[in-house]
Amino acid sequence: MITSVRKQQKRQKSREQLGELESKKMEGEGVWGSGTIRAGRLAELAERQAQAALPASERMFPWLHGYVQDSAPRADKFALSVVRSQPLDAATIENSGILRASMDLHEVLLTVDNTEAERAVDAALEEYGAGVCTARRAELLAACQRYQLLPFLQTDALKQCRYGSRRLRLGDKGSWRQPGMFRRFDLQPARHVELSSVVVVYCLANMHPDRCCCHDAATILQWACRFVALNYPERAHLAPEVLILEDPGHVPASLVGTAPMALSSLQKPFPAQLVSRFDVASFNNWERDLLYKERLEISKMSSMSMIEDCVMCGNATDFEVLRLFRSNGAACPSTAAPRKYYSPDNTIVLLKALEYQEKDGVPVLDSVLFNLPPSELHDVQLFVSCTEHTPFPHHDDIRHHLTQMEAPIHIAFPSSGSIGLGTLTLDSITSCVNICHLIYRFSAVHKKLSLLYCSDGYTETSFLLVAYLIFAWDQPLDEVLLRLHTEVERPYFLFPIDIQVLGHLQLLLRDMSPLRHPNRGPELLAVDPDLFSRMFFTKPSQDSLFLKSKGPLPSRILPHLYLGSLEHAHDPNLLRRLGIRNIVSVGETLSWLQSPHSREAAKTEESKQETITDAYVTAPAETAAATSTTASTGSLNLLKRNRSPSAPEIKPLKSSSCKTTVFSKDGFEICHTSNLGDNGADPMLTQLDQMLSFINRCYEAGEKVLVHCMVGVSRSATVCIAECMRRLNCAVIQAYLFVRVRRLNIIIQPNLMFIYELLKWQELKHPDVLKIDWHIMCRAINELNSNYIKDMI
Repeated sequence: MITSVRKQQKRQKSREQLGELESKKMEGEGVWGSGTIRAGRLAELAERQAQAALPASERMFPWLHGYVQDSAPRADKFALSVVRSQPLDAATIENSGILRASMDLHEVLLTVDNTEAERAVDAALEEYGAGVCTARRAELLAACQRYQLLPFLQTDALKQCRYGSRRLRLGDKGSWRQPGMFRRFDLQPARHVELSSVVVVYCLANMHPDRCCCHDAATILQWACRFVALNYPERAHLAPEVLILEDPGHVPASLVGTAPMALSSLQKPFPAQLVSRFDVASFNNWERDLLYKERLEISKMSSMSMIEDCVMCGNATDFEVLRLFRSNGAACPSTAAPRKYYSPDNTIVLLKALEYQEKDGVPVLDSVLFNLPPSELHDVQLFVSCTEHTPFPHHDDIRHHLTQMEAPIHIAFPSSGSIGLGTLTLDSITSCVNICHLIYRFSAVHKKLSLLYCSDGYTETSFLLVAYLIFAWDQPLDEVLLRLHTEVERPYFLFPIDIQVLGHLQLLLRDMSPLRHPNRGPELLAVDPDLFSRMFFTKPSQDSLFLKSKGPLPSRILPHLYLGSLEHAHDPNLLRRLGIRNIVSVGETLSWLQSPHSREAAKTEESKQETITDAYVTAPAETAAATSTTASTGSLNLLKRNRSPSAPEIKPLKSSSCKTTVFSKDGFEICHTSNLGDNGADPMLTQLDQMLSFINRCYEAGEKVLVHCMVGVSRSATVCIAECMRRLNCAVIQAYLFVRVRRLNIIIQPNLMFIYELLKWQELKHPDVLKIDWHIMCRAINELNSNYIKDMI
């Protein structure tokens, strides 16, 4: 009760301070918050912020997590916020005319509909306590209605409880401080505004300043900063100054992220052209549109490659490229030599700033941003697309294609993860076997090119690809998967249900393999009902590496670097088959390194960790953070948590001390870091160089190394990002994208502190690479995650 009274007294004092401040501003200004700043001064502030060092993580956390209501830590690195008031006019591209490190209002303020805006504004002004005239109230309300936003920062805990998208009871303080807070990348732009001394509002529209929205934007931001200051009574008088850019026409080029571009910049003058002028400008700005860069990187990583005897696998971009060049009869300027998906040469992240160019009437950047196939692979005769919600091909259609062999043929097949044992019938299995038969006849018998493709080049095609190779090679599932990984070196991802189904289906596929029936003709294959029944009653070998693991292989990030989970590290036989003899264990202990007694103790401790944990979390965070990256398989959303309506308030605890040791066991070299949890409290920076030194020794010895934690999405992913930064000499955001795309259908989720420490590590070790501000890095990560994960906490 005493604590509650003290809080009320503090808030009352804060209101009084704010009221005095507003009265002074009203005496000196005609319109509150209408101060301006010139472009030259903005450039000076931006340069000062760019040159400032990131504060140590212990100074910024846990405040950046949002757990505590202590006063925001001040730092020169966060002194300036730049906010765009509106896009350009209708004749220009909306995502152009943007300054560096700038945010949009919807990224920092709470959204609302007009019916609720008036009530929320009146309630906030009443609580604010200072006398606000009718004109000023009307001005604020009009600004809110224009933007469909409330004058409250997304980090204002009290306003989140009342008006946020996940509204909570006011007495339920703990629910706002969820365990998932240490992955709230979406809140960091608003956090940056809280930390700032100056907020600059701008637009590059021709109508500025008379008919633009800058004044409305400044008004709503001014009030948002005043309202959130009520949460910090001791610094109420330090709310940031909100200024409007006076002369946008004089902004130096160093401040421009993407220059204003006309809609005509979207046009592609040539029929088979892939890259427009705006695409090039968008690519050059790493602060924006990371989704576009992710699509480019996926297209590069999983581009079309030969699998077996005229059978190729690729992505939707490959199909589109072939379609464009075939329909327009244009020559295809192919990319140089084919590259492995994990090759450092097979990426966009190392490309420097590009310039739009044409040579002999052909845009030259198409073959830079995309892997274009050589001309000898253009004449594909059979296209098999794998998509979700697609039925099995009809027998009559397959029979027609087998006998007529007209080209080109386009067939759709169900995607990986959509075929279960309970849904298999004699008809569906007959269809599956005969699609394999058709591909084999086209490719191995008639030597015509076939292409299996899906959107990302591996997720939806993997089931059919593996089924075909079991059929064509007459080899068991384990051998096919290992050969596909080690010899063919094609990325693939099988869901647990795929491995289960293929474990049974392999008996039938091998029995009907063309290697056992070399004189077979083009007729439709009939599946023996007895063999069909026996297939379900034949139990797959329990020694199968993949049936035991019930999941995909560890992800190959670079030629020497694998990223995986504790389950992968727990299987030394699998690691030996993959040629891995070195392990980096980040915060986890391998059971096969322990005696039976200590192994049982480790299991008990692991069980405790699931409900207690050592700092912020109340469930294993990495388990919660792993999920499928494919929207079509989005039902697997492991980020959803069970939430109690009266969760206890979460308080930061002191993190335990980390220690890194290196030792040998059973032919493996192990680098083990202990007491490093994924809890938003344990720092990694003190141990990172030791782990990277171990990885470097493996690299120099020409050996492979597995980096793992519990799930392989946070702690170990952070180490892999740092290794890619060092090996590729690139920035955090570029290495993050490189690792993310190659984690194959699993979203990497380093927590906020780990990403912050990576930025600090870049500042210390790689100061000359691309620099991205903290809040912009977080916005980019949130942009990617939001495309796949709809409910972050």
